[in-house]
Amino acid sequence: MIALPLLVAAVAGAAPSRQTDAAPADRSEAAVSIVRALLQVRYRQTAVAVVPRLTELVQDQFPAAVAADTLRTIRDTRRVGDGLSLRRAWLELEAKPLEYLHGELRVDFARLFSQESGDHHVTDDHHQVLEAFVGELTPRLELTLSVGLFEVPFSLFELLHDPEFELAEKGPSHELLEHLRFTGSEVGAMARFVPLAREEWLELYAGVFDGGATDAQTFRGPGLVAGRILGQPVPALRLGAGLVWRPEALDAWFEDYRFRYQASDEGAAYGVDATFSVGDFSLRAEWLAGDRTDNDVEFPFLVRRGEARRFMAFWGMARFRIPLGGMALTPALRGELLDTDREHGDVGGIVHLSAGLNLDLSERWRLMWDLSQHYVQPGTRNWEFDIVRYDTDATSGTLQLQLEL
Repeated sequence: MIALPLLVAAVAGAAPSRQTDAAPADRSEAAVSIVRALLQVRYRQTAVAVVPRLTELVQDQFPAAVAADTLRTIRDTRRVGDGLSLRRAWLELEAKPLEYLHGELRVDFARLFSQESGDHHVTDDHHQVLEAFVGELTPRLELTLSVGLFEVPFSLFELLHDPEFELAEKGPSHELLEHLRFTGSEVGAMARFVPLAREEWLELYAGVFDGGATDAQTFRGPGLVAGRILGQPVPALRLGAGLVWRPEALDAWFEDYRFRYQASDEGAAYGVDATFSVGDFSLRAEWLAGDRTDNDVEFPFLVRRGEARRFMAFWGMARFRIPLGGMALTPALRGELLDTDREHGDVGGIVHLSAGLNLDLSERWRLMWDLSQHYVQPGTRNWEFDIVRYDTDATSGTLQLQLEL
């Protein structure tokens, strides 16, 4: 499936740069094909701190022998991304065979070597390398129709592409949204409407997505409905608001045991964001809240949500680019507050702090150093793992080298 689009794009030709804006196609623009390759190699080390309260919680819940193994698993779980790894191995193709038709293909071959489940949910298999495969039709300057596999237009996170992001990770709020399938790559159809096509200070998005509503579902509609509005009242300020809604609960089929269970509840999430940019300085902030639509199942032991029903998050990030001759130095700071369980004040709280320093050696080479501190309330569940797992305090250091071809 991937080889054919690659061959077609290679025959069509290549351009040395990439179009990064989402503006409607210019009808006077010639047909082009663009190839982009990107590699990220990183080394990470994490120091885990299991606080006494968490140790007591585990020891009270399990027999002594099992408790000791559970505490070890908690530490190992937090260190799952440590060591030398190929973080990204992107290949992106963009084609415009007609004036009003645009297509994009993006694959990440690093997933073939990843031990993590990843942050995109096309399938539950981490060997899935296809991240985007989308076609866009622009019948009018103010209207663009998209169909295929692409990112759900809900959060500011989806506007922060990995190659340009100044920190090692987007943080726990983004990971929770990915886990709930409220964001990330999904199969769907979307319309983008720009009322004033020549100025683009206002953009409206609306789409429907699979969101897990495949197989033998009682509910026959789309698994997700999402919308987003972007406005730029002044050149330095960009405002956004998004909504994503799962209209019905969804089932999953555990084939090995002929067992059907409810994998996702119905629910919605919403958020507002702002980006302020002046020269080489920018400030980003976003507030998010919504329902925990992930669901616990007694068999096969998927215990992630517990009694949590709602979440709320706020994060802010500042970065400043300092030119240094032919290079550039970009420090970045971020603070994040995430409450994964708003019903209970004694559990579910996460504070995540990050500091990054980026050195752009050239337009294609970037060296990044990141130091992150992760604090959690004892007893907060880690939603990424089966049976009973708990998140814990940790300090992580990351050194990453990026090459863009």
